[in-house]
Amino acid sequence: MRTNLAIISLILFLPLFLYGQESNFPAVGIPPQKGEVIPKGWFKTGTNTQEYFVGIDHSNSQSGKASAFIKSEAPNTSGFCSLMQEINASDYRGDRLEYSAYLKSQFVSGWAGLWMRVEGGDDIPLSFDNMEGRPVIGTSDWIKYHIVLDVPYNAVKIVFGVSLHGKGEVWIDNANLKSVGRELPVTDMLQSPAYKAKNKPQNLDFEKQ
Repeated sequence: MRTNLAIISLILFLPLFLYGQESNFPAVGIPPQKGEVIPKGWFKTGTNTQEYFVGIDHSNSQSGKASAFIKSEAPNTSGFCSLMQEINASDYRGDRLEYSAYLKSQFVSGWAGLWMRVEGGDDIPLSFDNMEGRPVIGTSDWIKYHIVLDVPYNAVKIVFGVSLHGKGEVWIDNANLKSVGRELPVTDMLQSPAYKAKNKPQNLDFEKQ
């Protein structure tokens, strides 16, 4: 029985290690904690989410009257927290899609960033980027970031948001999702040489030490 459970666990959680934590995380909202105000249209998800607090900040915005934020509450955490949305991909199939937003950070000791994934059937990631290779760290003022992904014709849904890994606080404001021209290069991590190399057989003759 223990062996069967171990195999089932491996099948369920292997995508998290293959693609990064946001790339295949289930789109299931976490109920708000006491005092939390989750922005309308968004929901909270992640791991160890009880160690994070999300809300709306009416005193800190890039423009307008409010922004959203994620803040770590625990002295140490190995988890991450995301504010995210999920939409049907039908309006964007065949397009190149840009997701942009302004982010601000304070005392981020892990990293933070925007993220977006395009999924096919069975929640299989078709394209994905979470800014892990160009993360927001430390303390920074409002800066505009963007992710650009292709939406294949077999895409089913598009999931996007902002995440905080580890300690600190990140704010997000003025997010935008739009189709763009092919002259804008994609930031798809699944198309990177490093990712492709990682997912090919390695050192089959055991000659590399």
